[in-house]
Amino acid sequence: MVSRFLSKLVEETAILLLEQLGQTKALFKEQYGDYPSLQRIERIVTQQCHRAT
Repeated sequence: MVSRFLSKLVEETAILLLEQLGQTKALFKEQYGDYPSLQRIERIVTQQCHRAT
């Protein structure tokens, strides 16, 4: 039962991260400018979230 709860929690968190990733990146770019490393971070977060779901 606990593992099912944790699996669902991880999946929900990953989905929320993916939904907010674009907006968060845009806000960061607006405040701090364009950093090439953002592309790498976005790719890593996306990959990890897809693995979790």
